[in-house]
Amino acid sequence: IHIINNSCFNNGKYGGVWQGAHGIISGNIFKGNGATGGIGGGMTANCSYSSIVDNTFVANNNFQFDAGGAYALQITNNYFRSGGQKNNVTTVDINVGGCQKTTVSGNYIVNKTNNDCEAIKAIAIEGTIQTNPFNQYGSELTITNNFIDINTNVNSKGILITAGYRNVIVQNNTVITAGTSNEYLLEN
Repeated sequence: IHIINNSCFNNGKYGGVWQGAHGIISGNIFKGNGATGGIGGGMTANCSYSSIVDNTFVANNNFQFDAGGAYALQITNNYFRSGGQKNNVTTVDINVGGCQKTTVSGNYIVNKTNNDCEAIKAIAIEGTIQTNPFNQYGSELTITNNFIDINTNVNSKGILITAGYRNVIVQNNTVITAGTSNEYLLEN
């Protein structure tokens, strides 16, 4: 399946959804998607054996790109700018919570809005005990060669990985402007 060169603007939930296997999502533009109050965003991809490459995500609320629970996913060479401009909640540019065998590489992330932001977020178990649809721990995650320029809010984070994520490699990333303690953060 190829999802290529589409424009998804101002949708109330997610601008795009991919929940299959062996897909290539490339050259798409996701802008201004996601409702206020924590629902939706640019795109969700709870998928397997797929590539998200060379897409543009601009000013989507809540999640710019949400891959929570994906398996064997490549998220490479995408452009992210100014998430969460419509509401005052924390915006996540790339969510890879609960993912297995996933690579986040070569992405360009700039978020200078007044809202708190988390450029790359990896929660060990995606969701909560009551609502968690992904019955797996995150493992085998590689985060390399990303450029991240975020605001200096005390709660903004460049790369956030929670305790419990297994076999994680984080190398050769550039995180600028974030408060020194929030460039790379491992939380218990």
